[in-house]
Order: sequence, then structure tokens, then C-alpha cells
Amino acid sequence: MSGRGYGAAVRLAAWLVCLVLLFSVPALGALGEETAEGSVRVLMTQLALTDTAKLLLDGSYTCGEMAFQQGSEVTLQVRDGSIFLFYSGMVRDMGRQAVFVRHLLPDRQLNGIRVNGAYPLYCGDMLFDVSSGGLLRCVARLEVEEYLLGVLPYEMSSAFPAEALKAQAVAARTYALTHLYPDRAYDVEDNTNDQVYGGITSDTSVIRKAVRDTEGICAFYQGQMVPCYYGASNGGLVESIEKVWGTGNVHGYIRRKNDPYDLNNPESPVMVYSIPKQWKEDASGELLDFLRTRLQKELTGRGVQAEAENIRVREVTAVSLDNPTDAGSRIYQTLKITVLVSVRRTLPEEDGEEELTDEIFPEETPEGEQPLSDTEIPEITKEPAPENTPQPVPESTPSAAPVPSPSRAPAEEWRALSEPVTLSIPYFGEAESAFSLSINGSNNELVTVRETGKAFVLEARRFGHGVGMSQRGAQWMAAKEGWSYRQILHFYYPDAVLKRVRYTYRTADALTSVFLSTPAPPATPTPRPTLMPVVLRAGERKVIVDRVSTDSTLNLRKEANTTSEVLTRLYYGQELAVMEDLGDWLHVRTESMEGYVMKKYVSEKQEETDAGSEDRDAVH
Repeated sequence: MSGRGYGAAVRLAAWLVCLVLLFSVPALGALGEETAEGSVRVLMTQLALTDTAKLLLDGSYTCGEMAFQQGSEVTLQVRDGSIFLFYSGMVRDMGRQAVFVRHLLPDRQLNGIRVNGAYPLYCGDMLFDVSSGGLLRCVARLEVEEYLLGVLPYEMSSAFPAEALKAQAVAARTYALTHLYPDRAYDVEDNTNDQVYGGITSDTSVIRKAVRDTEGICAFYQGQMVPCYYGASNGGLVESIEKVWGTGNVHGYIRRKNDPYDLNNPESPVMVYSIPKQWKEDASGELLDFLRTRLQKELTGRGVQAEAENIRVREVTAVSLDNPTDAGSRIYQTLKITVLVSVRRTLPEEDGEEELTDEIFPEETPEGEQPLSDTEIPEITKEPAPENTPQPVPESTPSAAPVPSPSRAPAEEWRALSEPVTLSIPYFGEAESAFSLSINGSNNELVTVRETGKAFVLEARRFGHGVGMSQRGAQWMAAKEGWSYRQILHFYYPDAVLKRVRYTYRTADALTSVFLSTPAPPATPTPRPTLMPVVLRAGERKVIVDRVSTDSTLNLRKEANTTSEVLTRLYYGQELAVMEDLGDWLHVRTESMEGYVMKKYVSEKQEETDAGSEDRDAVH
């Protein structure tokens, strides 16, 4: 082989090696894999449960020894601190909690629970227990990947680009897996305290694809999985963790940096307020009232006494921001507004009130406003007497004609201050509220001022804490810059690396047909509490709850009407002491509480009466 041929062969071999390497980049998981349990427990606050819940088991579930066919309807109700389960004519006392365990079904079959007739499908196991307030509480335990199907549509619109949705999936997955608390009853809440989880409302293919394409991928920093914090919009500046949550939370994988992608996105929320430069003499409105109130305080400090209505704003010459929360921050705590002001001159009173001096007012005044000379100021007279009352007559005055009170022409009442006045106004809590610039109520909006020909324009941005990924920034990166989800994540978490996590958690095995066809165990009779006797006091008589059916209860209400709060439910046979007879209602007490019951559901203790009357106040 010639030297030229050998060189060409070497170059060809090198090119082939490069080609092989190019198309054989290891899978993301090959960069490093981790193992995690893979389930998350979600406190379901948005269900807003009371003491009763109606469940549609749109899947394969067991509860204790009972197995339920798909489509079964179950009712849970709290009675005397226990949960009672009602199903197909049966009732069981489940004690302090009822756990519905989900079992595998063939792919693509619905497998979850719908609550109180609502459409969302909640997947996984569902644990119901009794809260400290005597109401039902629910915690769902489900696989992380299924959990994400109920998070993404509520945290980011399904209309966002696919790569933005993938970045959101990685961030939400990592957040969930870094917020597992084995020593607590749940890991995360289903609201903005953590991540919004609303169950599955539709089979949105783009959401499922974003979750599937990033399955198990999480962010790690220095060998540890780290929370991928994110928010709706950072306003153009990514905040560091320590600046938002304190120096004890230093994490190098998120750093303060400019975010032009969020800033350029026209869908990023922004509040705008315009302060005009020139002001007419007859100007009015909330902004003028706001400025006058603060100018009154400022002028008083300069020795100028003037009521707010005696202050005129002629021009706003400058608007600026000051007092940032820290070096490099764009969160400013002070808004400065510089104005040119005229004041209606107040005439000196007899008690020696100090007159405005020429040191405060310039020699020249704006057009239409003229200074008053001392000779033009009429002498102050005493208050005029009431109408039709004769005035005192000086000795030199031959007649008792009334003396008219002095008057001044409006054009002579205003004088311009020689120097502009700069107001320093707290931005958060004062200016932000007055100008309706608040976005999220967290006192962390980024505010800028830009000047136009006619006004100074205030713009407030940022919706959320600003730490980590901006969802609006990710949207712009994917839609306009063509970035992949990895590029998006690298921008917001520059020192983090991505690894794939393998899960150990699995849904319970599928139920056999034999188990599903086996009848449930016989119902446990609903227990009745021990009915305590009531000791009568002077002037009281005793009645007994016996005009309801033996398997129902009577409401003891806070007030004597059927819409009042129910204090407790009284069982058949409960004795009551009557404190007052109100006609249709009785004011009664037990040994532990008092309230009101409808008279028709009770009878005198010594009477024998029939049970079975039905009304809205008898609960069946």
C-alpha cells in the first residue's frame, strides 16, 4: 500500500470512529443511575372533605378484607371518631382509618378513584383518616410518574412547547423526590405550598409524552439529588436560594443571573402604571390625592403649613427607585418622585401663625400664578357676626353699615415653591398598593422606571419567588430559541447534572377473578355509643330521642333553626334535659354540651311513642 493510500485509510478510519462516537452517545441513564423508592404521598387538601365522602372506585381496589369491582360506589362517614364504610347495603366500622389499596389492571384501563362526583381521577392508594377536627382527611400514595400526570397540566399549560413541558417534568419530579418525609403522614400537599396536583382530567397525549420521554430523570449536584425550584415568571432575574430563603440555604446549582428569555416573553406577567409629567390646574384623581397627602407632610417638615387641598402639583420632573434589598438586587424598597409644587398662601392668624416667606417662594412664578405683595394682603378682621346681626360700629364711623369680609381673587392665592420637592415613598405596602402594581403579594416584584415624552412609566414583574426555572422563560426558550429541555435546565441549574432514577415501588398485584367473586365478609353492626344519663337541675324536665328510626340520628344544633351549625348527632334513646321550650324547638343539654333540637323528634321520658318520623333534621 502506498503512503498516500495508507494516509487516506488512516483518515477514513478516524472519520469512522468519530461517526460511531457521534451516533453512540450513551443514554442519559448511562451518565449515572440512582435508585429511589419512587412513590410520593400527597395530602389532598383541594378535595375539601367534610365528615362524609362518596367514592367511585374507577379501578381495582381492596379495603381491608373487602375487594371491589371496578365502578363500585362507596360512602365513608365519620361517627364518634370512627370511619364507617357503606357499600351495597352493608356497613363496616373501619376504626380511625380506611385504606383503599390499588391493584394492577391491564394497560390503558382507568385505575383510580373519583371523589364526591367530581371528574378528576386520583390514582394510587388512598388513605382516609379522621382529622383533629373530626372530619375526613385523605392522603394519596402513588407512583411518581403517575403523580406527574396530575401535576404538569396544573403547573404548566399543555399548550406550551414539548421541550418546555419536558423541562417541567424533570423539575417537578426532582422536587417531589427531594421532599419525602418518612416521619410525617404525607410528603407534599396538592397546592402551591408544594406543587399543584389535580388528578387526571383527560388523556392529554403531550403531557404523557413529556413524562414518558423524561422518565426517571432528575437533577443532582455534588452527588445529591437537589430540589429543582421553579416559578411562573422571574421577571428577568433568576434569584439564588440564599437570597430568598436565607444564608443557611446556600446551593451553588442555582445562582442569581439575568434571564432575558423571561423578560422577552410577552406572556410574562407585568403590571404598569404611568405618572404624567405635566399637570393641569384642575387635575384630580387618586394619584393627586396620594401625592398631596405626602407633600403635606414633607412641606410641614420644611416649615410650610398647608392643607392638602391647598397644594398644587405643577409638574413631575423625575421618578426613580432606591434602597435595593442587597447588592445586585432589583428589588427596591423606596420610590422617589420629584415634583414642582405651588401652595395656596395662608394668611396669618391673630395668634401669630407664621407667614410664608419669600425664601420659600421664587420671585418669578409660573404663568397664571402671581405672588402677593404685603400691600395686597388685606388686614385680618374678626370673624363676621351671624347674618342679620348688627356689626359693632367704630366711634369714627357715622353709620352701622356691615363691613364685608375680605376676599382674594383665585389667581392671587397660589405661589410656587422655589425648589422642587422629592418624596421618598416606601414601595412595598404603600406605593405598590396605591398604584395597583402588586402581582403576587410577596413583596419581591422587580420594578423598573422608563421615561417617555409625557410620562414616567413604572413596570412591575415577577410572579413567584424567582428561584430556579421560570416557566415563561422555558416557554420562550423552547418556542423562539429552539432549545431542548436539557439546554433549558442547564441555563437555570448550570452546575447540576442529570441522572436517571430507577424506582423500587410497585403497585399491588392484580386481583384474581376468584378473589373478586368471593363475597365480602358479613357487615359488622354499627355500634352505638354508651348513652349517658342526664341529671336534672332545678326547673328542668327530661325528654328522650325516640321519634327517629333506630338506625338514624338527630342533629343537635347551635341555634334553633335547620340551617344552623350541627354540634353533634344524638342517637336513638339519648336522654336530654330541657332548659327552655321554644315551641317547635327545645333548648336542651347533655352532660357535656347544650344546643337545640326539634321537639317533634323527642318525647317526655315517661311516654311510649312510635319511631319513624322523617324530616330534614333526622339524618338517615
